[in-house]
Amino acid sequence: MDYLVTQIMDQKEGSLRDWYDFVWNRTRGIRKDITQQHLCDPLTVSLIEKCTRFHIHCTHFMCEEPMSSFDAKINNENMTKCLQSLKEMYQDLRNRGVFCASEAEFQGYNVLLNLNKGDILRTELQQEPPVPMPATYVVMGQLAIRKDALRALNIAYTVSTQRSTVFPLDGVVRMLLFRDSEEAADFLSHHGLAVSDGEHAQCVLLQLVAVTHQASWFRAVIEKLQ
Repeated sequence: MDYLVTQIMDQKEGSLRDWYDFVWNRTRGIRKDITQQHLCDPLTVSLIEKCTRFHIHCTHFMCEEPMSSFDAKINNENMTKCLQSLKEMYQDLRNRGVFCASEAEFQGYNVLLNLNKGDILRTELQQEPPVPMPATYVVMGQLAIRKDALRALNIAYTVSTQRSTVFPLDGVVRMLLFRDSEEAADFLSHHGLAVSDGEHAQCVLLQLVAVTHQASWFRAVIEKLQ
């Protein structure tokens, strides 16, 4: 695993598909050995954490690659399996009085991956002993929820692909629980929707297009918390 991390994962020259398949096949083999041997100790946890970070990184880094190079669905399935293995290992080790330094980080990823499940936050926060949730993951979760809500709002209030639907900005502020119109406008503009001054108030122009986000803006939001 150390060889993969230090010598292979940073080398992305040539075909990204070959690079991804090479690393994935070997990390999958490591996970299979761990499962077959029923291993559960801090060293094993660190190996699965590295496998998980690989799939998380690829989710972002390769998101715009064609399916012939990167299958996001298969990658997410492997990431989910990694996180589930970690969740079980963290619990087993906690029962033995062993606590892992990165547990809160990966529990945060698990929450983000399952935001559509209404009881995910309650389940995680009611753990005994409780695992503190870093502020970074709370904000990331909030951003992800708002993006899904914005996509739903966009579809619900737009009836034609040929023209925009004018929607009051204060309505977006209220529905998506922004602090003020400025925060809402910043979020909307970075997700591909224009904000303009209407006759009586500011409005957002909803369109039947995919709601996107700029990775640089997202990173900037997170870096403010660090």
